[in-house]
Amino acid sequence: MLLLVFAALLLVMVWGLSVGAVEVPFLHAWTALLAHLGLPVASPATASEARIVLGLRLPRVLLAAWAGAALALAGLVLQGALRTRLAEPVTTGTAAGALLGSALTLFLVGQADGRLLDVRPGLGLLVVRMTMAAVFAFLASALVVSLVRSGPRILAGPLLLGGLGVNAVVGAAAAILLFVGSVGAQTAATVVIAWTFGGLLAMAAAPAPALMFGALLVALVASVPLVRPLDLMLLGEEEAAAGGVAVGRVRWSAVGLASFLTGAAVATVGVIAFVGLLAPRLVAVVGPSHARRMPVAMGAGAFLLVAADALGRTIADAGELPAGVVMALVGAPVLLLFLHGDLREASS
Repeated sequence: MLLLVFAALLLVMVWGLSVGAVEVPFLHAWTALLAHLGLPVASPATASEARIVLGLRLPRVLLAAWAGAALALAGLVLQGALRTRLAEPVTTGTAAGALLGSALTLFLVGQADGRLLDVRPGLGLLVVRMTMAAVFAFLASALVVSLVRSGPRILAGPLLLGGLGVNAVVGAAAAILLFVGSVGAQTAATVVIAWTFGGLLAMAAAPAPALMFGALLVALVASVPLVRPLDLMLLGEEEAAAGGVAVGRVRWSAVGLASFLTGAAVATVGVIAFVGLLAPRLVAVVGPSHARRMPVAMGAGAFLLVAADALGRTIADAGELPAGVVMALVGAPVLLLFLHGDLREASS
């Protein structure tokens, strides 16, 4: 399953390198990538095609892959810790908090001027933005979890209502900060749309892909101690506690890890919903073990976001459709199906 997922990811990444305003044949993009990696391959790609593929699209595709993997891992640990398949960065308010932290950083440092990612301050500004996004993501998700938790379970309905309320208030505050900090009404609207639906085009400049990859590696290492406790929590909180799991500590550790992942993703690509909802469900076939599900879910999340970004560049005749819009078209109906099933289970 892992091999299949990553083979599909490789194919969709090369597809992402070939589509856009300037079409590059799939074979040209593939061979240009192989030659760039130092393999002895004669590429038929022209110099112009190679510049487009390697200089413009490769950083964007890599950023989408790392961010998709991060959102998938965040959704997986949230679903395991909160014991509901509806938990993901958007439904728990985590993404909205991360957006507020990013917007506040851009507003305070005076960089919210329509560029979305000003590369001149370089690594420092992006690190500060990721940190602020992670902190506010944790505060927002902690508020939602504290509000909706009653007894040993977190029901789907209260979780969605709590997430909706926090998203409305926090998202509005973030939009105001982005709007006020931008120049001109048209630019301000573009900034808000890019951040709330994913702005991969504007944010793929260095050092975003490298920093996103580093944050993903750190989170992956930090997730290792959670594997066994999350496996035991699938049996129920009482059973997990009987097995020596500190349930409260594990839950808040998972929320903290998901906040770090979501903060890194939102600070680099904006808010993109439903990757954390869909990816864990797509890989449920590998079994309940989180040690198996984590790498496969990350590969599936990377596939989803790279595919959504590439599809957004092929749907619209002029410009591009944000990746977040494409994911919403797929993820929202699935969310409604999950909600219907959980409500029926609760009523029975």
